[in-house]
Amino acid sequence: MREFVVRYGWRAYALPLLTALTILALLQPAARHGQDNGHLAVASSVAGPARAPIGPHATAAAPPTLVVQGAADATACLRNTAATFVLVSISQQHVWMCEGHKQVYTSPATTGEVGNGNATPTGSWVVQSRETNRYLTGPGYRDYVHYWIPFDGDIGFHDATWQTMPFGSQHYRTEGSHGCVHLPLGVVRWLYGWAQSNSTVVTVAA
Repeated sequence: MREFVVRYGWRAYALPLLTALTILALLQPAARHGQDNGHLAVASSVAGPARAPIGPHATAAAPPTLVVQGAADATACLRNTAATFVLVSISQQHVWMCEGHKQVYTSPATTGEVGNGNATPTGSWVVQSRETNRYLTGPGYRDYVHYWIPFDGDIGFHDATWQTMPFGSQHYRTEGSHGCVHLPLGVVRWLYGWAQSNSTVVTVAA
């Protein structure tokens, strides 16, 4: 080794150093590539589809055509232009309340019993009145309600303290209302205080 150093001088030390630097340079891109892949994997998992919050509220004097995206979707009010608006989805058994584009409340609901011909009508309406502590009567029933908010003659929102199935249940087809929209007592109490006599109500099958 001494003869090798004497013969080649500083080059004897430079050769191992250059070899080490070459190996290090080759390894660094591979390590950097592995780090980039890891970063991309995390970014991909974070950037998945956004899950919108649940929410109600949409209003319109002349309600636009609304597409109900889903009960866990807060976009129900985005196309509304009315000051106070209530959207009822029969297929989803859900209600949204809106002030302009802002969703202010949402709730599961129970609509008409389709199996006995008591389906809740679809269309665009306005709140006709707001009443408390009265009986709703019809063929074969006389039900006491705390809050009554009609929007289509004898069709409207009200509480249903006698209802045993959960609000939002798909059993509405055989165990639903006589055509009205049942809401939990706390929800219809809130609706009674918030809705105006000209609030828009839209009921859709979707």
